[in-house]
Amino acid sequence: MPMKILQITSELPQLAQVGGLADMVDGLSRGLVRNGHDVACLLPAYPATLAAHGPANDDLTTRFLLDGESVTLIHKAPSPGDPVVLLAAHPLLSRVPGADGQSAGGDGVYRLGPGDDDRASAIRFALFCRIAVLIAENQCGLNWQPEIIHSHDWPTALVNALLARRQSPVARIFTIHNLGYRGLIDRPTFDQLQLSADFWQPSELEFHGQCALIKAGLIHAHQVTAVSPTYTREMATPEHGQGLDGLIRYLGDKLTGVLNGIDIDRWNPAADPHLPFDYSPTQPFGKTLCKTTLKAWLELDSPDDRPLIGFIGRLVDQKGIDLLIGAAPTLLERGCDLVVLGSGQPDYEHQLRQLAHQYAADMVVHIGFDAALAHQILAAADVLLVPSRFEPCGLVQMYAMRYGTVPVARRTGGLADSISDPADASGGQQTGFLFEGNEPGALIHAVDRALTLYHQREAWEDLRNELMTVDWSWTRPVEAYERIYRRALHQAATNGTTTS
Repeated sequence: MPMKILQITSELPQLAQVGGLADMVDGLSRGLVRNGHDVACLLPAYPATLAAHGPANDDLTTRFLLDGESVTLIHKAPSPGDPVVLLAAHPLLSRVPGADGQSAGGDGVYRLGPGDDDRASAIRFALFCRIAVLIAENQCGLNWQPEIIHSHDWPTALVNALLARRQSPVARIFTIHNLGYRGLIDRPTFDQLQLSADFWQPSELEFHGQCALIKAGLIHAHQVTAVSPTYTREMATPEHGQGLDGLIRYLGDKLTGVLNGIDIDRWNPAADPHLPFDYSPTQPFGKTLCKTTLKAWLELDSPDDRPLIGFIGRLVDQKGIDLLIGAAPTLLERGCDLVVLGSGQPDYEHQLRQLAHQYAADMVVHIGFDAALAHQILAAADVLLVPSRFEPCGLVQMYAMRYGTVPVARRTGGLADSISDPADASGGQQTGFLFEGNEPGALIHAVDRALTLYHQREAWEDLRNELMTVDWSWTRPVEAYERIYRRALHQAATNGTTTS
């Protein structure tokens, strides 16, 4: 039976995106629409979102009052097969803090402008959650009420606690994208959120003298998901549980790990507008031409049979950049070319620039983000490094396989779930190379294993072509979420397994 589902999110592609959360909500929602469900996505109308996209002529608007302030819901007209998008506009959500309306200094989502901080962000998202509650209870003039509320990460977690306190019949699902972001605030900020004082206790939102907003989603959901099975198990350990491992273990069967999918139309080397040449498993030669073209543009003047290794991602501790930096000289001296695309911690950016200067003939570093270049590196590279210290899901390894590029990754989270390395005890058909450990030598050893196969040209080409046929679409994840939604509906109907 079709379900009415409201996705409550802090990010969506094209409108407001910082990371993979946006892609997950978008891919899942469109998959649910394809399966016949009635889906809407609620997003704050951030200043940058309004400035870039603004209400179009065919958008509809609904207005209502909250605490005496006008709230405007902008109904973005959906394209066929897409969910309805609702932008919640309110002075607190849609006005840049600071003078002159300048937004420089923020990411446009969690930091709207100079001087913005965690406290301001928490107050904004608490208001956003109150708007979501009114929509869930059909009090906004939409004449539409969801059966299911699906919230994502700490910015939307309060929705579950608020609905539970109101004894709402709506089924509540919460997804953990990264437990490292817990929404920590102090008591004075908590007191500004208009929450009941009894939420400040360890069995609710209090967390070692602070408030962890993510607990509202974990405790008060009928079902909780995480973005990969292995990360789900890792969160239950002190190493990866961010101080919440006890609560994660307490969730028991209420918590399910579902590996994300990707947009296989957008990430398709047979029809990618960013690539100079198309290619496919049956017509793979275009990949070689993509490599030749990119190396020429990057001024890497080496033979085409020299292995090209890529890295695309944030230059932060989580991504294992110290392992990359430590391994780079050995890999370059062994006859590889290396191209790095990303931005992040200034010290890592500086060290990578120094390496690129030292090995100017063999290494290129591009600081920043360039979507077209990311696609081109995926198409041109032979190997993609993903040395993350932890990775709840990860998408870049799936993109790499889709483009016939072999991932070399640390065994953690979604990387362990999506990459099979029989020689490293993963079992199944090989889709990459995995390593353990937190030292550059472990990464070098895994790359050495990949290079051994690389020089066995027929075996390498077979692996490359097989990677391109792996199904990373949203079909199976959507089916898993449909089952989770139905369990939540049953629990909501029988007042099951949630604290309120």
